[in-house]
Amino acid sequence: IFFRQPQPGGMWQSGGGFVSFLLLLLQLLQSQCQPDTTCVPNAGPSPDLGPCCAAVMPALFETVVRTLSNLPLECQAPGCRCTFPPFTPQYAMDTLRGKTLLFLGDSTVRLQYLFLVFSVLHASKFGTGFWLQQPATNASMTLVREFYGQFKNPRVPGARSKMINKGTYLLWHEWDSAGVQFRFLQDWWPDPLPMRRQPHDGWVAAFLARFQPDLLAWNHGMHALYVFPATAADVDVIQYWQQSPLPSINATAHAVPPSALLVWLGTLVPNATMMPSPWRERVTALRKDRGKCRPAWFCDQALRDYQGSENLWKMETAAVKEMEGRVDMIDNFRLSRGRGELSLDGIHYSGLLVAQMRILINLVHVRLVAQLARSLQNKTTGPKL
Repeated sequence: IFFRQPQPGGMWQSGGGFVSFLLLLLQLLQSQCQPDTTCVPNAGPSPDLGPCCAAVMPALFETVVRTLSNLPLECQAPGCRCTFPPFTPQYAMDTLRGKTLLFLGDSTVRLQYLFLVFSVLHASKFGTGFWLQQPATNASMTLVREFYGQFKNPRVPGARSKMINKGTYLLWHEWDSAGVQFRFLQDWWPDPLPMRRQPHDGWVAAFLARFQPDLLAWNHGMHALYVFPATAADVDVIQYWQQSPLPSINATAHAVPPSALLVWLGTLVPNATMMPSPWRERVTALRKDRGKCRPAWFCDQALRDYQGSENLWKMETAAVKEMEGRVDMIDNFRLSRGRGELSLDGIHYSGLLVAQMRILINLVHVRLVAQLARSLQNKTTGPKL
């Protein structure tokens, strides 16, 4: 594109014609690239979610990532209007009633499971206004501080559980409340079963067959191996998963009923400066001298620093896409990036729990609405001859 020289006193200032054109072009491109879906706060008291709302879930997630909002949000797209309620214990119970919910994974998953359990168990202590306060991180931190002493060994009336490490860490937990079955299985390699991959996969499959969940929320269960010295068996597991997480995700997805909702809980961004000893020292030392890594690929691919977690995030994102809609993903990497101050220890993000639970329950609600719509449609149309 060529511009003639500006005339004195003319519209263009000397040298500014090209810059002005670029700014105008940038504004035009930005207006064309804006998503069709927008989400704004809505004071509506009740949810309004139809089958089309699955398509606007990405816009809801983007809004929560940007604002960490736990207010009612109205998201609109062409031909679709959805009002997503905030997370409250009552909303969670209404959505999950009659369902078996299984959380499977490491201690970051355990934190989310126990947060949900304790919010339901002590719902009368915290009114609805408590959950709607802004920012939502306040409610997250308050509840965790209140019950943090029980987040390793929870005291929940009527619950069944088994402990490991001399009774200081939870291996599995079962609790039934008002028609909802809450289940948790700790899949943390160095603790419950430091064994090779195939026996471990059989052990997890046996638990999945026992619980038969309607909703499975899970992650890779290996976060401890990112900082502790790896044994030969552990290295086998990490390398298998680093080659591609797809076989592991696919195997787990096929170990539950076909009607089950599957939600992958993505990896979080670690904040190594906040990690307690010896995690902090090990990560810092290996980051400075990656040549000390044994095996050599561990530091470049699997070290629990930003680079290793970003690699894991990219691989799990690609694997979930390969599942072609069978598995949803909560992108915890983007949710936690740049928010290290919301973590207690650089790994467990207590300040994000309300946002994470809000996305999870909204997602489950939308998927259940879509399931019901498909079921009604099948009944109406009947089998094809």
